[in-house]
Amino acid sequence: MSHDTQVAPAHAARQLAHFFGQIADTTEWNHACWQGLFARLLGVGRTPADLTLGEIQIAIDQVKARWEHCQATAPNSGRGSLQ
Repeated sequence: MSHDTQVAPAHAARQLAHFFGQIADTTEWNHACWQGLFARLLGVGRTPADLTLGEIQIAIDQVKARWEHCQATAPNSGRGSLQ
């Protein structure tokens, strides 16, 4: 097996881990930040099951850009989020 065939799956796995890590971080956000994310996701106009990871990531980034405290690190969490 060549090394080239292993590059794409490893890259895809890192991307998936990044996306799911960002989504997991939102569970530690305060109510206002989470409501902002929820509103942005609803604004996409599709059911939650039809949203893409890219759309979810964009919504998370928009909330973090608008509300700086949504990206603050909670004590001892090791992840970028707010309790």
